[in-house]
Parts: sequence; C-alpha cells; structure tokens
Amino acid sequence: MIEPLRSVRRMLAPLALVGTLVVAGVLPTARAQTPLSETLPDSTLAYVEIAHFAQLREKFDQTQFGQMLKDEAMKPLIEEIESKLAEGNNEVKAELGFSLSEILDIPQGRIAVGVVPTPGANPPVKVIVSADAGKNDAKMAELMDRITKLAGDKGNAKVSTEEFNGRKLTVIQPNEGPAIVWSASNGIYTITLGVDAMQDAIKNADGRPDSLAKSDLFNKCVQKLGNTQTFFFLNLNAAVQLALENAPGGDQQIGPIIQALGVNNIKAFCGAINFADGRYDSQQTLFLLTPRPAQGIMRLFQMPQTASEPEAWVPANVASYSSLNWDFAEFYSGLEDIINMFAPGTLGVIEQQLAGAGEPISFQKDIFGLLANRISFATTTGTPGKPETQMTLVGVQLKDGKAFRATLNKLFTLAGAQPETRRFEGEEILEFPLPDLPNADQLGVGDRIGLVIRDDVMLFSTDPATLEQVIRGGQDRLADSDGFKAVRSMMPNNVSFISYTDAVAGAQSAYEMFKSGGLDEAFDQARAMGADLPRINDLFDTSKIPPFEVFKKYITPAGGYWIMDEDGLSMISFSARSARP
Repeated sequence: MIEPLRSVRRMLAPLALVGTLVVAGVLPTARAQTPLSETLPDSTLAYVEIAHFAQLREKFDQTQFGQMLKDEAMKPLIEEIESKLAEGNNEVKAELGFSLSEILDIPQGRIAVGVVPTPGANPPVKVIVSADAGKNDAKMAELMDRITKLAGDKGNAKVSTEEFNGRKLTVIQPNEGPAIVWSASNGIYTITLGVDAMQDAIKNADGRPDSLAKSDLFNKCVQKLGNTQTFFFLNLNAAVQLALENAPGGDQQIGPIIQALGVNNIKAFCGAINFADGRYDSQQTLFLLTPRPAQGIMRLFQMPQTASEPEAWVPANVASYSSLNWDFAEFYSGLEDIINMFAPGTLGVIEQQLAGAGEPISFQKDIFGLLANRISFATTTGTPGKPETQMTLVGVQLKDGKAFRATLNKLFTLAGAQPETRRFEGEEILEFPLPDLPNADQLGVGDRIGLVIRDDVMLFSTDPATLEQVIRGGQDRLADSDGFKAVRSMMPNNVSFISYTDAVAGAQSAYEMFKSGGLDEAFDQARAMGADLPRINDLFDTSKIPPFEVFKKYITPAGGYWIMDEDGLSMISFSARSARP
C-alpha cells in the first residue's frame, strides 16, 4: 500500500493532529459521548466538528477522487509523490513512533474543536479539542505519551501532572504562551489551552443548561444545514464583540459605526461538507445568518429568487456559466443611505461635479434605474493548453437598452473614451483596445474587449468575434444541453444564483497547461517580481502524470446555487456521483 500518499488523501477529509483542529458533522458514534457542543457555553465563538472520523474517511474513499487515487494508472505518479514526502514522513515516524497515515487512522468517532472567548484574559480565547479514539484507545494513549515526552525532552516545555475531579491532567507548559493540557476518559481525549479550560470541560462533561447546542444561532445553522457529515459554526456577533473589546477605543469609536452599518445583524456563519451522499459525490454548503429586514451593508446584496435558466445568448460549448439575481435598485438605495449617514448629500455633489464636465448624469435614473436584476457570466476554455484562446462573455440585463446606450455615451464623454464602432447585421459593436499586459496570452486576455446592447442585454466579451456569433444566432444553447439539464435537476426551481461547470473541459485545459509547462510560464512573472515559487518539475516528475483519459473517467458534472430567504443566504456547490446524475 502506498502509505504516505494514502495519508495525503485522508488529509483532504479534514484531520485532527494533536493540539490542532478538525471539522465535524452529526453521524452517531459507536460509544456514548456527550457532544462537545452540549458542553460548551452558548457564548462559544467558533465550533468545528467531524461526527465520525472513521466513517468520514470511508466516505471520502468512495468519492470519485478517492477512487481515482486507487487507479492502477495513477501508481507511478503516486509513487513519485510519496518519494518526495518520504523524508518528512520518516521524521514523524522516528519521533512519534507512528507514521502520518497511522496517526490519521487512530481517531474513530467524533472529533470537535471549540473556541470560547475569555474577556479580559490573555489570550482572549480558550480552545477545547475533543477526540474519540474508540477501538484505538491504546494507540492514542501511546501517541499522546510520546508527544508529551518529546515536548519535555526538547527542553522547550515543562511537563507535569495533576488531578481534578478524579481525572489525571497532563500539563505541557511551553517556555512561552499558555499551557497545553490533555486528559483521557473512556477513550475520549480532551485537549485544551490552559488548565482552567480543562477544569471547565471536565465539570461540564455531561452537558450544561446554557450550552452552545441550545443557543438560537447554533440551532438555526443546524436547521439550515440538515444532517451533515462535517460542520463548522462561527458566531459573528461574538467575533465582532471580541475584536471591539481588544481594540483600543473599539466599543466607543468603532462600535457605533458597526451598528450603523448593520453589521450586528450579520449574526453567524456556518457550513458543512458531505462526501458520497445520495446523488452527490461531494457537497459543500455555506450559510450566512442575516435575518430580514436587511439592514446597512446587507441592503447592497439583496438577491431575489427566480426560476433561473441560461439565457438564449449562452452557447452550449461553455466551460462554465453563472448567473446572479441582484436587486440593483435596493443596492443604490442602500448605498445612498449609508453614504448619507456619514457624508449627507455626497452623491448629489458628485453628480453636480460630473455635470460640469459633460452632460448631466443621474446615478439612480441613468444607471441603476436602468439595470434589471440579473448579471451572467460564461467562459470557454478554448484550445487545450492555449489559454490565449479562452473567452469570457458577460451579460447584464437592462430595463431599457436604448436608454442605457445613451447613458454609455455620457460615460464615454466623461471618461474621454473613444471606442471603435462597427455594425454587424444591423447591430452596433463597440470595441475597446486594451493595454499590453504581462503574460496576457497565458492569462487568456486578448488585445480588446467588445460590447453590444441587444434585446435589452448589454454583452461584454474578451473576444469581440463572439458577439458576432451571438448576433447571428442559430447556435446550440446551454439551456438545451444534456449536461446542464442533469446538473439543473439537482437544484431547486427558484434560486438567487446558479452555476454550472463542464468539469471535463475545465480539467483538460488545466491538465494541458500543467503538463506542457504552461503553469510554470505563468508563474515566471511572479518569480521575476521576487516570489519564491518552485518549478513544478522540482516538486515531482511531470512525465509520471498519466494520460488525461485516466482523470476523465472520474470527472462528473458540477454546479451550485444560492438561495436568499428570510433567514439569510445559503450557498451550495456540488459534484455529481456519476456522469449521468
């Protein structure tokens, strides 16, 4: 078995290495364990959990990526990478008695990390880690003993033991910083920063009445995310308050600004990752808890739900497509209110100044009032390995295309811009020459951008010839393609944002760029500016990369969607379990 690479694979399904974190879900563990969320206070700043680490490893191995790593054709590349990792892995084995993959095999059940604010203390937070070793209790005990001995032998810390409520506490006190404390009971290992944090964890090991699990914010996140394999939670209100308390004059000077901007109504951020679950190969869900009515800066980002489908101008051969519903009228109204809170009348003054330089322009009437609530993006990969053939097409829905064309004339006059114009099949195409850019070809940027307003849609393209194809019509549409329909069937009907990725096209382009050395060429500019970037062939022999067909077998359709509702914004991205979900 290729042990080092297997450990790398398992690192991708979040891990916990002694004293650091890991992420969690809500699958039941085999042993009775009070979840850490029920033992932490409701003031907890952040929480991360993997409900069952062994099951998560198994789920990850079932994914397309996990299966690909077992493909016989991948063996030369895997062996090449493991040879590069061997030195570090051998050092870990020599010092701890376990290789990295063996360490990652030890945790079995729930692993969780909590961060709790401690006002007025230094450091201002305490960290609590809980890990269920299950059947590997003896191995975990050996590992922790070895780590403890190593810390003492290195001379960087003093090791001692003490008892609390009948439990042995091992205290590792570094020469600088808070103590690292660990204790074990029935195969459950608890690690904390500070003795006080450990004592509090032990006292509340069976749960507390005012726990995080019973808080409204936490429960709203759990409700939104559903039954997940992994889970994280961040109390944004608590994070902001902690920052204000530790900033000079924060509460008095910054606090009122925070409240005026409505930041206090952005209450929590949480998310989850699931592997090999139903129709999904992987699914990532993020949720921003910010209840309506929208306040302050959130008024700038209101996203109504509609039954979004690709517009007629989106060709079937795109590598990626995304479309956002954005309430531009509310954006402008919210922006005006925020500016007026700090500098009343500023936008009006700017409009007057612009009128003196050209024709009068009204931000509300001439710009935002003419924008409909949708903006879409489409890209093609072009010829594999040739980024210069890539294309980006952007479409902005308008309420009145003719009126917005007049607005563009005003803006061109103010900017002193003189785009080249030409007509194609009765439509006016505007072209803007671009300045020379470093590595423009590698970045997929041409020498000009094209613009056309047609059927109340303003279209931009990095390849003006693409606009001719749109005007000509008759091309196959993305909305009619089987690939898009398959991905769309995995989404709700009404959404605020939608995305689709032709994963094969994107992966092949990246493969060719990587294999041909194009990635190194793209990095040359950064190296010329002093960035310390290794060359790809210094990391591993790229000739060991198998043919693209090997990777293609494991690439499945991918997409995503957002939903903004009364509770906030949910953001979901996913890949399908099979090529035909």
